[in-house]
Amino acid sequence: TLNFNIHTANEEFSLFLVRQRDTLENVTVNALGMNGISYKHYNNKVDLKLLPVINPDLMVIALGTNDVFSGYADTVDLRSNITALITKVRQLLPETALLLVTPNDHLIKKRYKNRVLSLACEIIKDVAKKEQCGIWDFYSIMGGDSSVRRWRKKELIHTDYVHLTKKGYAYQGELFYNALKNAIFDSLSNDQFSKSQQSLITESLSPETTQTGRDQPGIDSGNAVPESVE
Repeated sequence: TLNFNIHTANEEFSLFLVRQRDTLENVTVNALGMNGISYKHYNNKVDLKLLPVINPDLMVIALGTNDVFSGYADTVDLRSNITALITKVRQLLPETALLLVTPNDHLIKKRYKNRVLSLACEIIKDVAKKEQCGIWDFYSIMGGDSSVRRWRKKELIHTDYVHLTKKGYAYQGELFYNALKNAIFDSLSNDQFSKSQQSLITESLSPETTQTGRDQPGIDSGNAVPESVE
């Protein structure tokens, strides 16, 4: 993990880059993030010009919580910011498949529902469809509205009712990995080798075909609500 503290005349922000290599699967994972980051920040404050150096086959964009955490988010602004980031990335990575992830359910100040969260997730899904990106609807997989309380009871959500715990992130990662892996293999088994990576990822992660492959009760599809969490 590399951490950078960047000072400017008016502010300071931290940027980190994580690089991990799994030699068994021959997969390289790079993660880029900032504390309190949003779609708007990535459009206005983050220089992504190094992305072509990494040149990934798939880029997963998991943002949105900080865009709507106030509960008074401008949904029109959110839609334009998501679209702008997709355009920005595609200018740098025209051959890379893009996949958007919806935010997890959460509470504001540990007790109040975020009234715009559901709408924000619908906007993310709508933009993904229009821009031909893949989508992994984590909000629905959690169970949607108020599911954060059930996840907290299972210690998958931190006491702030926003961030996942270590156990929760591991669980989320396993769900995503299995959904992505099985969706890709399902697409390849259906003789889709001639299709571009973008269309393959987009189609294979639709709700009809996404499978997590987990042996846990209730975890059998991308839209399943974990029984073990209820």
